Amino acid sequence: MVCMLFYLVTFMLSNSCKKMIFLMKNLIVFWVIIVFSMVTLAATAQTGGMNVGSLNANESIQVGTASENVVVLNDLIALPPLTDSEILLIVDPAEGSIVYATKSDVLLVFDGSYWKRADGTNDQYLDPSIPCTGTFEDYDHNIFHGVQIGTQCWMDSNLEVTHYPDGTEILHVDQNAAWAALDNNNTAEAYCYYNDPIPSDGYGALYTFAAAIANNWTKDNENTINGPGAQGICPDGWHLPTDAEWTILSGYLDPSAGGKMKENGTAHWSTPNNGATNESGFTGLPGGSRHHIDGTFDEISYEGYWWSATEYEGSSPLVTAWARGLYYNETSVIRNYIEKSVGFSVRCLRD
Repeated sequence: MVCMLFYLVTFMLSNSCKKMIFLMKNLIVFWVIIVFSMVTLAATAQTGGMNVGSLNANESIQVGTASENVVVLNDLIALPPLTDSEILLIVDPAEGSIVYATKSDVLLVFDGSYWKRADGTNDQYLDPSIPCTGTFEDYDHNIFHGVQIGTQCWMDSNLEVTHYPDGTEILHVDQNAAWAALDNNNTAEAYCYYNDPIPSDGYGALYTFAAAIANNWTKDNENTINGPGAQGICPDGWHLPTDAEWTILSGYLDPSAGGKMKENGTAHWSTPNNGATNESGFTGLPGGSRHHIDGTFDEISYEGYWWSATEYEGSSPLVTAWARGLYYNETSVIRNYIEKSVGFSVRCLRD
């Protein structure tokens, strides 16, 4: 009996030791995994993370668009490092989204309009990337679409807005004598329709250079009229293209850039509308113009001209600005400098 008890106790102790050894092995493996994970997270944090101390990430920090590569613990967030160009590839980010910007070496938070610095200084920010395709509208709720041409996103129709983006009404000048009295400068803002007061079907409105650049509009005064990003008359998120940006467009479409930009057929263009294919999607229309000398209208269905944001610096004072034109009998794009009080069409370019 004593022998049997001794054997039984020995057996139980033996099994307990085995179990204890087994548990200890598993425990060691578990802690090795934990330590390895912490080292990995620390390394990730050094290349684009942020130690948030005792904050509870799940409660205190919202992780947005880039979350598929984000590691979140109670006291650590490891974000993928992104360049500015990579951040701008995030289309329509959700408000509160967080990314790590390698260029500025800070976290950026999307506030619904801009990527702003998470440290509160907001001295650097990025505009979000908004797709070119889709439906847009100006201040007057005129609908237009974007068309991707090379690296640029252009409006697919002529502007017809009668207000600046801040709601200020643009002066409507319908009388010839009043238009002829406008000066060739950056303050004589005016718009009209071809053969006022009847709007031309589909052609949009005609604007002076001053109206196009909106140089008296307070918000735009922060930008130079010759610099990229000068919004001018264009809706938020768009700007009046510079002479250089028009050159990028025509250079991308050459040869026969004008033909590729013109609406095909003769619904708006006069015969023969040479080389018109509209394969670019620009849908250029012959909106004509309004003369600066006598205020009369001319060339509808024969030519269309569009203002750039760039002044011609070959005269003093600067009374002319660069524009681009398409003709019914041409396949090229015409570049010319024109008096600023001439009435031309406007197309806007995506920021």
